[in-house]
Amino acid sequence: MAMDLRIEHLTCGYRRRAVIRDLTVAPLRQGRVVGLLGPNAAGKSTLLKGLAGLLPAQGRAMLGETDLIGLPPRQRAKLLGFMPQAIPDGVELTVFESLIASLQATGAVPGAQAAERAAAALSRIDILPLAMRKLSDLSGGQKQLVSFAQAVAGNPALLCLDEPTSALDPRHQLTVMARARQLAADGALVIVVLHDLALAARWADEILILKDGTLYAQGAPDVVITRQMLAEVYGVDGHAERNTAGHLTVHLNAAVL
Repeated sequence: MAMDLRIEHLTCGYRRRAVIRDLTVAPLRQGRVVGLLGPNAAGKSTLLKGLAGLLPAQGRAMLGETDLIGLPPRQRAKLLGFMPQAIPDGVELTVFESLIASLQATGAVPGAQAAERAAAALSRIDILPLAMRKLSDLSGGQKQLVSFAQAVAGNPALLCLDEPTSALDPRHQLTVMARARQLAADGALVIVVLHDLALAARWADEILILKDGTLYAQGAPDVVITRQMLAEVYGVDGHAERNTAGHLTVHLNAAVL
């Protein structure tokens, strides 16, 4: 059974303020990387948190035949992996212990398999040498990679990554996006919030652009990243074009006054 995601009439946010309002998008297909773009306060993180059950939500978010909205946390954790923008400070666990604790807390895998899954995730993200380091001793970029490993450790069908490259140097940004691409090739649907339009253009199969909590555009990167979109959504003058390697790149020239 295909584990596509169908979002229909989704509203989510905070108790007194809806950020995402009546959002419906075309089905997001299994095995693809979807870039979630938009300016600050457009609702990108709110949407991922609503899907992950971290914020109140109404409407439908059907992953295959299962509605994620209202699903008990342990059942949701078996289907969805969520990477937040940052790991909380002051955690004295080792990296390895933190992955095991995350798997056990969510019930994403049986307890006996937690250590094996944790080691596999660290290897998959290429950070196995950090396994015995304390989280509190890591740099911001290293913590971000650990958070990525925590999200993928349960082998979820849907992986939601909230700005996974924001604290990383260019090499590790490319590594993370390449891993996201591999996870999609292995069958997951990967939704990734990005502020770097060039990364989105290079790595995403499809892009959703949010503006003011609603859908502005959805489609392939070369279809939706246009001069008009950049002006209307981001307030900048720019354009997209293919480079000599055939990859779509984005050039930003100036703010539109």
